[in-house]
Formats: sequence, structure tokens, C-alpha cells
Amino acid sequence: MWSMKRLQRWTNRIPIRWRLTLVSLGVLTLLLSALGLTILFTAEQALLNSEATALRNEARLAVGGFRNHPFGIVEPPGPPSGPLPSNFQIPAGILVQKLASASANATVLTPGGSVIVTGSDLSLIPLPVTLSPSLIQQTLANDSQGSNYLLAPDVQKQRQLVVLMPLVSQHHTIAILQLSTPTRKVDEFITTLRFILLLGVIGALSFAIALTFLLVGAALRPLVDMERTSRRIAQGSLSLRL
Repeated sequence: MWSMKRLQRWTNRIPIRWRLTLVSLGVLTLLLSALGLTILFTAEQALLNSEATALRNEARLAVGGFRNHPFGIVEPPGPPSGPLPSNFQIPAGILVQKLASASANATVLTPGGSVIVTGSDLSLIPLPVTLSPSLIQQTLANDSQGSNYLLAPDVQKQRQLVVLMPLVSQHHTIAILQLSTPTRKVDEFITTLRFILLLGVIGALSFAIALTFLLVGAALRPLVDMERTSRRIAQGSLSLRL
């Protein structure tokens, strides 16, 4: 209570021009900050969704390239789990080789989360991302539209985007395809965008300070004249009128 009174006395000492200017700039700062955060969040989500969609499309093309179609890809959560085919290791290895590249890693897992084939053995492949079986099952169960993705760290604590897709054969989920790619390019773009927005906010506030100070001064000029006249009347100039 005492601190509030002290703060009120301190603010009363500030000229009304500065008080109005500070209030206007405070509101403008909040609005610009909220706009900047919204732009950053929207841009990051759009880029990550685009990366996830590209991984899914690439996986569907790779699976569709098999002649005899030993398995297919369905949207999560997929049908109930079933046993692995006897010759599944070979097409799974071919699928991983098709999808693994310098920008993405591919791993085929059992429905329980154990690794069957991984692209980490190849050179120039991004580091693997290890997910717990419970997290895999929870992600697949909650991904009703097949559009979700995970953001998880690799062994070097670098953030990667992870997409999970059930592999189905004879109406059973026989394995899970895990695709992951580093988010380095997205992070670099968001960092650059954050710097640009910061410069924009600083520039807008600098312009607003000058403009607001002039406008408030012009709006308060009649009150300032009345205050000066009142002081002169109080000092004895009784011929003056407001």
C-alpha cells in the first residue's frame, strides 16, 4: 500500500505530456510485441508443417515404388499390430536406403518401438532420434489426421522434426516408419525473422516517440496556456481572463 502511494506521488510529478506519451508508447509496445510473437509462431508452424508434409510425401512415393507392394502406408493410428512377414527385413532395408539422405534419417521400428532397420549406419546421415515406446504409441494414437509431428533432440541435443507413419500389410500394422530431419534451416530463418522484427519494432517505436510527443504537445497547448494564465492571475494580474 505504501509503495503504491509512493508510486502515485512519483507519477504525479511527471508532466502530463510525458504521462500521456508514456501510456501511448506502452500500449503500442504491447501491440507490436504481440504482433511480432504471432508472426514468429505462425511462420515457425508453417515451416515445420511444410517439412513434415514433404517427409510424408517422400515416404509415400518410396513405398509406392516397390513392384509387389509388400506393405503400404496408412494414416495413424493404423490397424492393430500383426506379426512381421518372414522377408520383411529386405524391403525395409531398401525403403530406408531410399529415404535416408544428407537431410533426413529413416528408421523402421516394430510396433513396440524396437529398431528393425536404421539409416544411421550410412554416411552423411543426420544423427538418430530415439523415442520411447510410450511416446510413439501416444503420438500415433493422437494423430487422427496423419498430420502431427514431434520435435525431439538427437544424441547431440540438436532439435529434429520427427514424423511417424504406420506400415501395414494384410490389414495389420507390421512396423512403424520414423523419419527425422534437423530443424536447423527453420531455426536459422526464425532467428533472422526475429532480428528483422526487433529492428522493425525499434524503428516503429522511435518514430512513434517523436510523433506522439509532437501530437500530445499540440493537443495540450491550450491547457498549458490556461495554466500559465492562472499562475499570472494568482500572482496579481487580475485583468487577465481564461
